[in-house]
Amino acid sequence: PAAQDHTTFMDPNAENLFRNSRSAISGGGGSVIRLKSLIMKGRSRVPGDDGALMQGAVTIKMLLPDNYLRVDTVGPVDKMAGYSGKTVLSAIRSNGNTEYPPDAVRAQILRAEKLRVARLLLGATTYVSADYTLTFTSIGRSGGMVDPRQSARTTVTVDSSNPEPNAVNVRGDNFAARFLVDASTHTPLRLIFPGGDQSEVVISFEDRRETGGLLMPYHISMTAGGKILDDLRFDEILVNPEIGKGDFTQGNRR
Repeated sequence: PAAQDHTTFMDPNAENLFRNSRSAISGGGGSVIRLKSLIMKGRSRVPGDDGALMQGAVTIKMLLPDNYLRVDTVGPVDKMAGYSGKTVLSAIRSNGNTEYPPDAVRAQILRAEKLRVARLLLGATTYVSADYTLTFTSIGRSGGMVDPRQSARTTVTVDSSNPEPNAVNVRGDNFAARFLVDASTHTPLRLIFPGGDQSEVVISFEDRRETGGLLMPYHISMTAGGKILDDLRFDEILVNPEIGKGDFTQGNRR
């Protein structure tokens, strides 16, 4: 399955945690590995130029594996972020004028947006983006490589001395995070990763509801040092809606 081809587990605890979490997400009778598209609509709060939080509407669309568009609308301003394949869709539109990023920074923007999507998909649905091969390791352990042809759940006894049994380290090319799950529901709870200034950034996934067979988070927040960097509260989430590549253009308002 596409969503499982990009994972490597360094020890059985890490594999168990991830697979149990994916099973919990699919508790509504759906299947993460059949996830093809998402639409998420609601309200956003993001810091403005003066640091004060601005409130607006937000729409996020995804057509996996390589189409993503987020539109934040605050008053007359639309801020678009995303990509379609290797094409960057980021732009700011205001009062009939559209401003695009310089060509010199488009490659950097593309990498940043793909990383943003990989974190969102992992924390929201346990889906592993095709752009990354992620290695999962129990906290405080290096472990031995688990043979992908075997099941660590049946071939190795789980080590109960794991210092953080509800968390694993996740690493990949340009990707590093701590993945924490809820002790009772096993659904993803938080992703913690280093920010640009080496402070810890925390993405929390809350208010999960059964949606299209998956337990989707209707509240996603990102904080650093106790300050809100991004706060999303969704009113509507659609799992596997009928959308196409034509929905991912800089001229697409919503």
